Amino acid sequence: MNIGGAMKQKAEVEVELQLINHHMGKTLEKKTFKIVSSAGTVPFDLDAAQVNIDSAQFQKSSIGRALFKLNHEVNTFLITTLRPLPLEGEIISVLPEKKEVIINVGRIHGIDFGDFFNVYAVTLKYKDPFTQMDLGNKFMRRGVIRIKDVQEGFSIAAILAGEGFEVGELAQSRKTNPAPLNRDIHEDIPPL
Repeated sequence: MNIGGAMKQKAEVEVELQLINHHMGKTLEKKTFKIVSSAGTVPFDLDAAQVNIDSAQFQKSSIGRALFKLNHEVNTFLITTLRPLPLEGEIISVLPEKKEVIINVGRIHGIDFGDFFNVYAVTLKYKDPFTQMDLGNKFMRRGVIRIKDVQEGFSIAAILAGEGFEVGELAQSRKTNPAPLNRDIHEDIPPL
């Protein structure tokens, strides 16, 4: 089929996404996304030096439609996988003289003033010596912190209970992950 004198293009996109909890070294979820579209009404210029994905021209192409659908599916997958999990961060600085710690999660992660976190020292991957089966990780509760200052990408927290906190220890919120990761998640998806 011709699109303004050019042959209709077919776009195929395949992406494998693996969500890894880097603190635990475990794969949370793994999924392959495959999107095919030939519904583009304008050709995609393969020779273009730069591609503007926000342009109407790109969004009307088969590759633009496929990438829009991929974006929607990946965001839906991320939200449904991560939303029920507790929000986690790490201690990046300890200020014992002030009885404070700094953690690597902030406003962009949904942290609010007054949020509570449990802090854990984690020993990774105990294995059964006979079967070599992964028996899991050991969580040793170190204490509790409460957010007193929220910045864009980090927060300062008061130490409410515990001592001997160390950089790299797990800070686990008592609330789950925040709402949608991408503002486009609820937009209508064009036909593929």
